[in-house]
Amino acid sequence: MWGRLWPLLLSILTATAVPGPSLRRPSRELDATPRMTIPYEELSGTRHFKGQAQNYSTLLLEEASARLLVGARGALFSLSANDIGDGAHKEIHWEASPEMQSKCHQKGKNNQTECFNHVRFLQRLNSTHLYACGTHAFQPLCAAIDAEAFTLPTSFEEGKEKCPYDPARG
Repeated sequence: MWGRLWPLLLSILTATAVPGPSLRRPSRELDATPRMTIPYEELSGTRHFKGQAQNYSTLLLEEASARLLVGARGALFSLSANDIGDGAHKEIHWEASPEMQSKCHQKGKNNQTECFNHVRFLQRLNSTHLYACGTHAFQPLCAAIDAEAFTLPTSFEEGKEKCPYDPARG
């Protein structure tokens, strides 16, 4: 019975297949144009930022104010986008408390790498504030930061579903 139906099923499937572009576009069609190209020879004269924090993994470039905001382990930085090594940067220390670090370690997490506050989310909230979230020793927290004063507020909100728990993610 199936032997006689296969040609019929095959013709139905072929007739109902809709030709057209696939959902995946070839890489040559993707716009992968870099915003800026810097020849390797020009890198020898670049200046570098060397803060005291580690794991500078979250970046937000604000072109209008020419600032580069950097989220790191235990800190946030506001650097001049024109010269990140000018020394005139602003810094916020945002560490997880020793109590939170202890709780994190008791849950079996690595107290050398995971039980810290890794800033993993930076976004402009409005014209005066930035919104930042950190892993906070596997208890994510978020804060609205005054962009001009660049200071940490006294109140925070829970960061669940806004920020990863694990610093290795996000």
